[in-house]
Amino acid sequence: MGRTHLQLRLGIAASTTDEAVIKLNAFASGEMPRGVHASRTEGTGAPRIAFLFTGQGSQYQGMGQQLYNTEPVFRQAVDRCNQIASRLLDRSLLEVMYPPAGAESVIDETAYSQPVLFTLEYALVMLLKSWGIVPDAVMGHSVGEYAAACIAGVFSLEDGLGLTIERARLMQALPGGGCMAAIFTSPESVSKAIEPYSACVSIAAVNGPRHTVISGERNALEVVLETFSKEGVEWKKLAVSHAFHSQLIDPMLDQFEAAAARIGFSDPSIPMVSNLTGKMMTGAPTPLYFRNHCRQPVMFASGIEAMFADGFDVFVEIGPKAILTGLVRANTPAGSRPLFVPILAPNADCETAMDALLKLYVRGAKIDWPQFYNQHSRPRMPLPTYPFQRKRYWFKKGPTNIMTEQKAVASQSKKERRDGIIEDLRTRIAGLIQADVSDVNVQLPFLEMGADSLIMVEAIRVIETEYGVKLAIRRFFEDLSTIEAVAEFIESNLEDEAVSSVAKGEHAPASSLNCFR
Repeated sequence: MGRTHLQLRLGIAASTTDEAVIKLNAFASGEMPRGVHASRTEGTGAPRIAFLFTGQGSQYQGMGQQLYNTEPVFRQAVDRCNQIASRLLDRSLLEVMYPPAGAESVIDETAYSQPVLFTLEYALVMLLKSWGIVPDAVMGHSVGEYAAACIAGVFSLEDGLGLTIERARLMQALPGGGCMAAIFTSPESVSKAIEPYSACVSIAAVNGPRHTVISGERNALEVVLETFSKEGVEWKKLAVSHAFHSQLIDPMLDQFEAAAARIGFSDPSIPMVSNLTGKMMTGAPTPLYFRNHCRQPVMFASGIEAMFADGFDVFVEIGPKAILTGLVRANTPAGSRPLFVPILAPNADCETAMDALLKLYVRGAKIDWPQFYNQHSRPRMPLPTYPFQRKRYWFKKGPTNIMTEQKAVASQSKKERRDGIIEDLRTRIAGLIQADVSDVNVQLPFLEMGADSLIMVEAIRVIETEYGVKLAIRRFFEDLSTIEAVAEFIESNLEDEAVSSVAKGEHAPASSLNCFR
């Protein structure tokens, strides 16, 4: 905290001295376990940071609860939103987010999911700001744009949360019967497929060159999905309560526009990318803007393209889990090296937030470390500094490093095979998510890397072709959620000769590598 922060940086998250020593030894050996981040900052300027606000469907019971219990700034922001919402909702937001054990959760009901997402995202930004991390631009995805607009100063917290609650109430009151699905092909192909059903099926979002969401009447949408299946196009139904951004929400638009007309809007004080245009917003939005925002497609891919064109190189996902991170990866221009930083992950609030902070630090972001530690007493420790301060700092010889002991116990031949598979998978996944191999952490879950369903489908195809091992996609989200776990599974299911070429570092035929480039 008291030193100059230079270009070459190392950040380690450790709760004990022993853990810190193990991680330092691992880094010195060329390994990067979770909680260890190192990088050389580029140039002399700070990175350009964009905050991306996740939309509906990402919520889950208990999201952010560890932060609520341990971080006063986060807790105060959530409590403030809960107080505002108490006049407008029949349930406490805290009761929805953190219900008592055994209580039935209503967090997936639209009337509550949209306000609690706004609350969580607002509180996350307040926490990041207290640590010195502020955005250079913001963009939301669908309902995520309301929290983004609040942070950008388009409306006050009271008005923004109130408008979100009214939007959610009106949508919840609509009849069901709708459906939404993500189609993993181009928007042009999707537009052509739904043209015969244009009266009841719409494009709801354009998330990338091969990721388009459709929404509408269930029976018609099922016919469209059947057509795609026959053409060999992958798709996935979304777990939603209503067909958002489609004709089925038209009945609520007049009332919602009238509600929006009762509050005031300001020019964004922070650059803000619009979902409607995919471009930077140039002035204060109008009630008609928010009416159209409910109905028209989310132009997420265009918005990310605009951010890359404007020089943004760090994307922080403000939401319950990494959803938008994978979409941004799919829209990353060739040759770019952006940093993707999700803030939360299920059952790992504090760990993920700390990882995010360290990723930002080693990328060159300015962290307010005294404010970060202001809830704790941290003594300053004398460390070796400059050559003219002649004092020896050699460690005394201690117990054998724990990692060395582990290596000695393991079978060397098995280890070599497994390591060969790990490096092979690491290289392939890096190519698929457009990241440097050195940035791919083999112990990090695929979802936290930003790998989406499409990437998982491609990965399964290559694993089956290269290794002859069958995998169900669900296992990537369960017991085989990391490269390390997949490599262990492959190694244990192959004969010696089947992996000998991989362990020796030989390359697979070019045809089996194409989809990873």
